[in-house]
Amino acid sequence: MSDEKSKTNTIKQRRVDVYLPSLEMKEKWSEIADERGQSLSKFVIETVENTINNTEEDFESRRELLQENRDLKEKVKDLKEEVEMHKKSYEKVQDELKEHRAKEFTPSVTNREYTEELVDLLRKREFVRFEDIYDELNIEPSDTEMVKAFQEQLKALEEYGLVEEKNRGWRWKG
Repeated sequence: MSDEKSKTNTIKQRRVDVYLPSLEMKEKWSEIADERGQSLSKFVIETVENTINNTEEDFESRRELLQENRDLKEKVKDLKEEVEMHKKSYEKVQDELKEHRAKEFTPSVTNREYTEELVDLLRKREFVRFEDIYDELNIEPSDTEMVKAFQEQLKALEEYGLVEEKNRGWRWKG
């Protein structure tokens, strides 16, 4: 009982009155304390002690963390822009490649070289449906110039007796 008596005797000495700027702040702190299963007094003590204990060398101030966060957000923004630029460049190169392939097989060209991907696809699969050719060669069916170019190639291969058209597809005869 002497322990309780000494606590009671020192209550006035240990007491700290804090006046918060608003009732809303007190309510907010009380809610946080309740969520943590603590009294408001215990919540304030722990929060203040944690702040004091975190003033060691490895502790970064809030200002430093906010600045680092801003810097990282800026870097992410820059990287996103760079990725978008590379993506557009890649798409442009792909379009140019398709145009180049299509030009090789337009009717005005007499010396035709067949796209290796097309010949390899037909050889490996022996039979390929029309729509699978476009999927496998990454050709958009809406790209009429590319579709026409590959149809020209297929017709030429058929004339040479290397492929034949069968049931909505092409069969390799080799």
